[in-house]
Amino acid sequence: MFANEIRMGGFKALVKYNFKEGMQAGVILAKTQGGHGSESRTGEIMKELTRYGSAARDVLPELRELIDMFNLQVENRQFPGGELNERRVGAVEEAIKAIEAATEAPELRSITAAGSANATGRPSTRH
Repeated sequence: MFANEIRMGGFKALVKYNFKEGMQAGVILAKTQGGHGSESRTGEIMKELTRYGSAARDVLPELRELIDMFNLQVENRQFPGGELNERRVGAVEEAIKAIEAATEAPELRSITAAGSANATGRPSTRH
């Protein structure tokens, strides 16, 4: 019941602290979110993705695929058409335009490049 809120919270934390993994997390969240309320949630996800500015250009092909996926869900009657789907698709289209127009990007961090994990993925005990 609250899975979308938990996932959204994790995604927003990644964005807030400029983790590059947040871009892919946002795309995955948008693609796998539950249908109920997705017409609003998609806009939130896209707003957060645009905070990456030009750095988010790598996910543009996936955002275009997301539009196709949303429209296919309507064709297959898995999601209502009309205004609800238009809101989802419109949010993605606006995000694409904003990312394409962006000229700046935040300095990105990486979870995997934090330097605090060894080859096994466990935190290093050496100081």
